[in-house]
Amino acid sequence: MATKPLELQSLKWPFVGLAVLLALCTGWAVWDEIVPRRPWKNYQREFFKLDESHLKADLARAQKRLDEAETKGKLEALKKERDAANAAMSGSAEQRRAYDAAVKADEEARIKEAEAKLYLGFEKSEQDAIYYKLREARHEKHTKEEAELQKRFDELQRRIDGDAARARVFE
Repeated sequence: MATKPLELQSLKWPFVGLAVLLALCTGWAVWDEIVPRRPWKNYQREFFKLDESHLKADLARAQKRLDEAETKGKLEALKKERDAANAAMSGSAEQRRAYDAAVKADEEARIKEAEAKLYLGFEKSEQDAIYYKLREARHEKHTKEEAELQKRFDELQRRIDGDAARARVFE
């Protein structure tokens, strides 16, 4: 009996059989996962239906209480109280202008404080530069230059002390 060489033999039917077997195994695995292994799913569905019916009954009771005349009266009184509180918070036009002016003054004071601190820093930096030159003049024994630098240093120190005192006013 003459057989075809291995390279010429068709493997179509073994692959079809394996594909069908794989599809059947996959279908069985999905069915096994969903149906027999999850019996609690039915209990869960029943519980959800029961919970929904209880919530609908609670909603109906709450709606019935809201429709009562006494509850409507309380609700209207609370709405009036809320509106009065909102009106009290917003205040009159004069109070609003006074508040806005106070907020603006506070903001301007903050800006002035920030500027004062900035210029104080500049003056301290300038004083540090003069102090460095003063130290060098003392080291090199340049008395005339030392006296002039000491005078400028003391003048800056007085200005810094005055600026620091003004900055404390803002705090």
